[in-house]
Amino acid sequence: MKCAVTICSKVKDNSKDPLPGYLRYKGEHVMYTHNFAIENNIDFYILSGKLGLIPSDELIHDYDYYLEENKVVELSKLIELQLNQYNITEIIFFAEGKPSWAPYKRALYAAAERSNVKIEENE
Repeated sequence: MKCAVTICSKVKDNSKDPLPGYLRYKGEHVMYTHNFAIENNIDFYILSGKLGLIPSDELIHDYDYYLEENKVVELSKLIELQLNQYNITEIIFFAEGKPSWAPYKRALYAAAERSNVKIEENE
């Protein structure tokens, strides 16, 4: 299955109630990727440093987590399991060249390589 993926956002809706990921994460890139997925009739996943690769409509509680370099391998292993769980074979990755995105990107690419998942990057 082909899907669109972008990373979570430090800007969040701080509602105490769980919200779908695409509404919890308030970054402009999240809404852009959400709209792209709808227009192209493909699933949309959000890459969270804490939760891994999650469907954009999955309910998320408010949290604050920053992915540190020493957690990239652990996140990569979680993403690998999720790629297989969701039968993802191809990703259109909406990335930005921000240094803070680098650990997320490393984790995703390592998991994709081990799972033979093709990634097309869209900046």
